[in-house]
Amino acid sequence: MEREGWAVRWFAAWAVVVVLAWAVLGWVLAVHLAQREALDDAARQAARMARAIAAPIAYRAPAAQRDESLSGLDVTVRERIAEGLVLRVKVWDAEGTVLYSDEHRLIGRRFDLDPTATDLLVHGGAHADLTMLDAEENVLDRRLERGTSAVVEAYAAFTSRDGADLLFEAYFPAEDLIQQEHAVAVWLVPAMVAGPVVVGLLMFALGLRMSRRIRVAEQESARALQRMFTAAAQERRLMARHLHDTVLPELAAVRLTLEAVEREETDPERRTVLGTMLMAVTRQISFLRDLLTGASAPSPSRVGLKAAVDVLADQSGAQGVPVDVAVRAVELGDAAARLVLTVVGEGLRNVHRHARAGRASVSVRLEDGSLVVEVEDDGCGTSTTALRSEHGLGLIADTVADLGGETHLETRPSGGTRLRVAVPLSELEGEVVATSRTRHG
Repeated sequence: MEREGWAVRWFAAWAVVVVLAWAVLGWVLAVHLAQREALDDAARQAARMARAIAAPIAYRAPAAQRDESLSGLDVTVRERIAEGLVLRVKVWDAEGTVLYSDEHRLIGRRFDLDPTATDLLVHGGAHADLTMLDAEENVLDRRLERGTSAVVEAYAAFTSRDGADLLFEAYFPAEDLIQQEHAVAVWLVPAMVAGPVVVGLLMFALGLRMSRRIRVAEQESARALQRMFTAAAQERRLMARHLHDTVLPELAAVRLTLEAVEREETDPERRTVLGTMLMAVTRQISFLRDLLTGASAPSPSRVGLKAAVDVLADQSGAQGVPVDVAVRAVELGDAAARLVLTVVGEGLRNVHRHARAGRASVSVRLEDGSLVVEVEDDGCGTSTTALRSEHGLGLIADTVADLGGETHLETRPSGGTRLRVAVPLSELEGEVVATSRTRHG
């Protein structure tokens, strides 16, 4: 549950970061688009003025006619200036000579046109941008920015009445542009920010849904594991009852009969056969008692994991193999604890059956985010083919693999065998509490 909460918080934090980053980017783009739209509108306005008031200029006509047309332009321009629609107007020829300006001192002066103005004269069209009025041609224009926050400079190419390609230039106060920019931004920003916000909310809802589904799947996996080990425990109890009530008494009776017959038998060959049979029956009785001991292991939910492992260790010690126990993860869910007992019980049974060991050890601990169970002995070693069998360690290996864990069985060079099982804690139900209790038996 804690891991799930951390994952949801991490997902939510990143969703907020992404949405905020997108919102800031959306705001910047919206302001840029709004400014570009306002400047384009200024360029269109300059083009309309060029066609309406500057196109009648008689550029190639005699000086008197040209002066007359320029005088008419001057009257119209000053009306526009008086209305506050424009701050300054200039008309240029292709050589960079000012043919007209409401600032008459500029008329007849020649300046180098910037690349944008030259390109408009060649290809036509209109262009507008904010200006700092710091160019050489603006030497008499700089007073225009007093009383206004900024100045917009707009160019528009046009053709005079007698077919000359000329350039119309107008300076507009930026207040209108700024107001238009704000109006466009107010419309664009919500549209551009709302999208990522909605996507972020959908992502967060999807994350919560996925988190819940993962939690349900983990709970179902834990319940399935619980049912599996509960069924295994019930099966062991039934087997133990059957062994205790039926099989072992009958085998004990057979052994007593064989002992009596062997004592009375005088033929050496028949005594040898009877002795062999008696040894086989005795071994099977011992083997079944081992199974009965394993099947009667205490419930970890009743006595605790540490005590349950100690019982298995005591049973092993009673059969001649003392066991050192170190349990450092003592509080597990019942299904996980039964998995630990199953590994320990099967490991110790293999020690008795195959290892011919003098001592064994059991370790249960946390390591790198996994629950690790190890059973070691100092015996003669065993084959790793036991992990591929359909019983015992083979079933344990399959169960551990289903939980995303690993099972290793190895013979050490110095002698003895180590069974190691590691299962990720994320796949086990319940919280694990680390401690450092150690028992030597």
